Amino acid sequence: MKRPTNPMLTDFQITEDHILKCILQTARSRRQITDNQVISSMWPGTILGRPHYISYKCQEKNSYISDSLFQANLNFTLFDHFHNEAKHFGFSNFTMGTDDDQVYALYYCKGDIDAAACLDCVEAAAMKITEACKFWKEGIVWFEECTLRYANRTIFSIDEEDPYKLYYNYTGIVTEHQLDQYKQVFDNTMDALINQAAYSQETLPGFATKQINISSSEILECLAQCTPDIVGRPCYRCLRTALRLRDTWANTVVFLPSCLIRYDLYETVLHSPPSQPPPPKQDFYTVIIVVVVSVVLVLIVLALIGGFLLCRRPTQVRVPDVDVDDGEDREHGLKKFAFNEVEQMTNNFGTEIGNGACGKVYQGHLLGSTEKVAIKLVTESKGRAQFSNEIKVYESIRHKNIVSLLGYCQDETNMALVCEFMYEGDLEDRLSDDAGSCSLCWKDRLQIAIDVAEGLHYLHDLCSPRIMHRDVKPANILLHETNKKLHAKLADFGYSKIFPVEEVTSVETRVIGTFGYVDPEYLLTKRLNDKVDVYSFGLVLIQLMTGKAPSLREDVVESFRNNFNTRKIEKLLDSEMGVDRKFESVWKAAEVANSCVNEDPTKRPQMSQIVVDLKQSLGMELREEGRSGRMNPLVSGSISGYPEIQQISDTTSDDPKGKKILDSCSGTESPIVPPEARENPGSYCIGSTSNAISPATLGTISEDREGHENTRSCGDGSSARYITCPIVSDIVQEVPEEAA
Repeated sequence: MKRPTNPMLTDFQITEDHILKCILQTARSRRQITDNQVISSMWPGTILGRPHYISYKCQEKNSYISDSLFQANLNFTLFDHFHNEAKHFGFSNFTMGTDDDQVYALYYCKGDIDAAACLDCVEAAAMKITEACKFWKEGIVWFEECTLRYANRTIFSIDEEDPYKLYYNYTGIVTEHQLDQYKQVFDNTMDALINQAAYSQETLPGFATKQINISSSEILECLAQCTPDIVGRPCYRCLRTALRLRDTWANTVVFLPSCLIRYDLYETVLHSPPSQPPPPKQDFYTVIIVVVVSVVLVLIVLALIGGFLLCRRPTQVRVPDVDVDDGEDREHGLKKFAFNEVEQMTNNFGTEIGNGACGKVYQGHLLGSTEKVAIKLVTESKGRAQFSNEIKVYESIRHKNIVSLLGYCQDETNMALVCEFMYEGDLEDRLSDDAGSCSLCWKDRLQIAIDVAEGLHYLHDLCSPRIMHRDVKPANILLHETNKKLHAKLADFGYSKIFPVEEVTSVETRVIGTFGYVDPEYLLTKRLNDKVDVYSFGLVLIQLMTGKAPSLREDVVESFRNNFNTRKIEKLLDSEMGVDRKFESVWKAAEVANSCVNEDPTKRPQMSQIVVDLKQSLGMELREEGRSGRMNPLVSGSISGYPEIQQISDTTSDDPKGKKILDSCSGTESPIVPPEARENPGSYCIGSTSNAISPATLGTISEDREGHENTRSCGDGSSARYITCPIVSDIVQEVPEEAA
C-alpha cells in the first residue's frame, strides 16, 4: 500500500519501500551494516543495541481513513521530520495541518543515550505506532530508549497521567525483600532526583540519574526524566505521579506520557586483576599455534564422546508435559494440598456455601490455623479445563481487587482450589430480593463498582500478557468489609483468556460467558477484546443502579438506554438505595454505564477511564454527605482545592449576599439539572412561577477563581432565581439582594 502524499512537500508518492530505503541508507551511512540487521533493530530481537519495545496504547475515539490528509500529515511528521530531528536532538515536538487534519506529535529519548541510539528508537517507534494504532488519531508507544506520541489535539507542555505503563526491567535483580531494607535510601534518592530533574539549571533539562553503592555487592541506580517542555512544577507533578503509581518494587519502570521514573538494583561486578603485558613479538606465532592445536584436540575428543553416547542411546520415549499438579509453585506462593488435607480443612465438606456449573464451594480452615478459606471442589466431568486455566491465570496476577488463590489440590480423581474467604458473600446474593438489597446504599454500590473496575483495569492494561475475564457478573464479584467499608474482589478465572502477546488487541475464540452479560458483538463476531469485559461490566453497573438482573422477559439494556436518552433514569433506580438527594452522582454513573453498553464496541471506554469517572461520581456522593451532615475532613479537603466553592461553603443562610448551597443539582429547591448543564458548567435561570430551567440571559457576570467578589444577575429580572453549575458539579443558588 502506498503512503499518501503531502501536498506541501513533493509531487511523488511516499511508499513503504521509500521509507524503508531511507532508513536503510541512513543506517548504512552510520554503521555500514546489513539490511537484515537494520530491520531487526526495529523490533525485539537479539541484535545488540536494538531499541527495546515496551508497550503502546491507542486512544480509540477518533479515527481517520486511509489516504486522508491526516494520515499524510502524520506520516510526514513521524517519518520525515522526526527522522531528521532525532539525528541531532533528544526531544522534538511538531504540529502540522489544521482542524480535523492537524497532527500534534512529540518524542523524547532517554537522557543518557547517544544520538545514534535515539534515532534508532524514534525510527522503530514511528513504524510501531503507525501500524499498532492504524486509523486512530491518537496513540503513544514506549520503548526503553524513547517515548513517541501523536494526537489530533494539543499534547505539548502538559503533564498527563493517562495513559501510563508499569514495567518490570528484567536486567536487574530487584525483589521485594531486597529493596524493602533500602526503602529510606530509595525514597531520599528519588526525592533528590525529582527535584533535580524538575528544577536544576546545571544538568540536562528534565533529566537526572544517580548510582548509589548500597552494599558491598549491590548498586542502586535511579533515573527521573520529563520532556523538556514541562520542566519546573509540571515536571515535578508528573514525576511524583509516576512514583505514586508504582505499586510494587517489581515495577522498576513507570512510563507516563511526558515523564518516567526508573530504578534497578544491580550486583557489583568484581574487577579482574590488571592484565599482563602483551607477549614479545617473537612469541606471537608460538602462542597462536598452541591455541589452535589445543582447540583442535578438544573438538576431536568431544566428537568421539558424542559418537559413543549416540550409539548407546536407548529408544526415545516421549515424556508427557508437566502439569500444574507436579510439585509446588514456589514463585507465586501456591501450595499443593493432598486431597485428605482438603477433607480435613472442610471437615469432610460439612459446610456448603455455594455451587455452580463446575462444582460446589465449601467453607474451611487452613490446617493448623484459624484462618477461614473457601474451597471450590471441581467436578471432574465439567471443570478440568476451567481448573487448569484458572491455575494458569493465577500464576501471573496479584491485585487487591482480585480474590487470592492460596493453593490447589489435583490428583487422578480430585481437583480443588483453595481461595481466600470473603465474609460478605457475593454481589448476586446481596442484590437479590431474598437478601434484601436495601443493605447496599448508593455509596456501597459505587465502591463495589470502582473495585471491580480497578481489577479489570489491572487485567487489561497492567498485566503482561493481558488477560480478559470473559465472565464478569455479580456472582463472580465477592464482598468483604474493611474498616467498616464494603469492598469487592473479582473471582472465578476459569473462562479467562490470556492473550498470546501484548501487541495483540483481539483474538478469535469460541464464545464463553453467562447469558445476559455477554457482549452481543462478541456473539456475532467471536472476536474477543477488552471491550467484551467492558460491556459485561456495564451490565453489572446497571444492575447495581436498578436492582434488575438481565432476563429473557425484559431487555434491561434497551430499557436503561431509552430512559437514559429521555432523561428519565430515575424511573429505573432501585428504590432501596435512597438516591432522592444524590441524583447528580447517579447521573454520572449512569453516563458510564450507558457508554459501557454502547452497541459500537469502539465507542466504549477503557477500564482506566471508567475508574476515573466512577471515582468522580463517588466524590460527588462524598460531597453530598458533607453538605447534608457535618463536613468530614476528607470531604473538606476535596473541596478546599476549589477556592470559590470553599468560600461559598463557609457562608451561612443569613449571608447578606443571599448565597446558600442547594442539596444537589436535583435538590428539593431546584429541578434536576440536565446533563448539558453539568457537562458545560455555567449559569442557568429558574423561572419564578414555573420550575423550568433555561440557560441564563445574563446582564453582568464577573467571577474570580481566587475567591474575590463575584457579581451575577439574571437578565429577565430579579424575580428569577439564578444558579450556576461549577466544575466540581455543585449547585449554588443566589437570591437577588432586594429579594433577600
